[in-house]
Amino acid sequence: PPAPTPPPPAPAPTPPPVATVAAGSAAKTTNATRRRRDDKPEPETGGLSGEDAAKLAKALQNGRQALQGGAINQALKEFGLALALDDANVLALGGMAEAQFEHGQYEEAISNAQRAVRLAGRRPSPRHLTVLGDACFKRKRYAEALAAYERAQALAPDDKTLAASIERVQQALGGQ
Repeated sequence: PPAPTPPPPAPAPTPPPVATVAAGSAAKTTNATRRRRDDKPEPETGGLSGEDAAKLAKALQNGRQALQGGAINQALKEFGLALALDDANVLALGGMAEAQFEHGQYEEAISNAQRAVRLAGRRPSPRHLTVLGDACFKRKRYAEALAAYERAQALAPDDKTLAASIERVQQALGGQ
């Protein structure tokens, strides 16, 4: 009898898509900057899996709870842990920006909110845009605050607090 033919070799696994983030003229690709091809905000765990994904999800949850409870120092710690695991996680950046704003660290809040908005692509969180606007307003960067509030309002047209924020910035701009 003829010898049995061996099964064909299995195809090589296809690696998940990884985005390239331009840094000046150089470009770098990391697991922390994985993005979905449709440019929607990343899932909470980004490109992480297993134990790191669980740690990230827990840090994000703890950070949000700390913010809601007014425990700003704890929120800063939790979002810092999340960012140590995934330095390009939109939710961690936005949460850190919010905690920094509440802690009076306005320049840091601006930086992290800008990064969260940029990484979110075409549909950033209105909340992150609002934090950006609030921090810019505190630093008397009124034109930037107005731009952030208007962009947030376009995404959340029913938010009455944004209309009030826009009016407040327009008054500040008129008084310059």
